[in-house]
Amino acid sequence: MSDPHTRGAMSRSFGNGYRWAQLIMGVVCMAMIANLQYGWTLFVDPIDA
Repeated sequence: MSDPHTRGAMSRSFGNGYRWAQLIMGVVCMAMIANLQYGWTLFVDPIDA
């Protein structure tokens, strides 16, 4: 099990820039997946035909 004191030290060592980078990367990945999901609906009818 991890010590709560070491988790806090690790999060402080990365700083806020790392957290913002994670947030931006998460939003970009979600947008990429959403585009694939919505784009797939364009091909369902031709494939089904």
